[in-house]
Amino acid sequence: MGLLDVPGLGPREVRLCLPPGSGRRAAAPLLLLWDGQNVFDDEPSYAGGWQVHRLVARRAARGRVVPIVVGIHHGGADRLRELAPWAPRGRSLSEPLLQWVADALVPTLRAQFHVGEGPRAVTVGGSSLGGLMSLWGHFRRPDVFGNALVMSPSLFLGRGAVFRYLASQPRPWATRIYLDAGGREMGGRLVRLAARLETDLLARGWDGGDLMFRAPRTGEHSELHWRRRMPRAMEFLYG
Repeated sequence: MGLLDVPGLGPREVRLCLPPGSGRRAAAPLLLLWDGQNVFDDEPSYAGGWQVHRLVARRAARGRVVPIVVGIHHGGADRLRELAPWAPRGRSLSEPLLQWVADALVPTLRAQFHVGEGPRAVTVGGSSLGGLMSLWGHFRRPDVFGNALVMSPSLFLGRGAVFRYLASQPRPWATRIYLDAGGREMGGRLVRLAARLETDLLARGWDGGDLMFRAPRTGEHSELHWRRRMPRAMEFLYG
């Protein structure tokens, strides 16, 4: 899609991957991923891309459901403030960014492409700060984002503020959450926080049909490991 203007945040690169033969297919789900420079090829990423377009092509060749994938680049020096609803320094920019995606970008995509109806067709996802942003965004705007792909989320930010926030929010009526954390991330601390999140969600009524939690023992906090986890995440969300 190229450079799009985000009010108050400036121009933003947004890249798009349409499923093969999408013009002849039924309505497709929509997968929006933060840190879009890491989503596809290696070149824009400092540590290698996720190669999601190749995964989409493989799934399509097998007749599996595949989404329209949208990679939203981060704001450079403002990445922390944009993807951290509880920014440690300065005012968070998560609210205006999420509002733009929900109220401008998603409607534009719906107008241009054959996207499934309602929030069940829309997933917001990412890793690290992007994972935290996705989890928060799912609860903040459940009218738009019916699902969340949450890889290695920065649950420690704001001294666990996300746990307090989620406890104060009703369960979204349309919800499917993929959650993971690797055993080698933060010396095991991130897995413990993610396991706590899983416990909280299960206690509130999520089950194996709408929540998947994975904790690969040798998993690390890196683009390579998130790329390896992506096939299972996509199968859970669309399988």
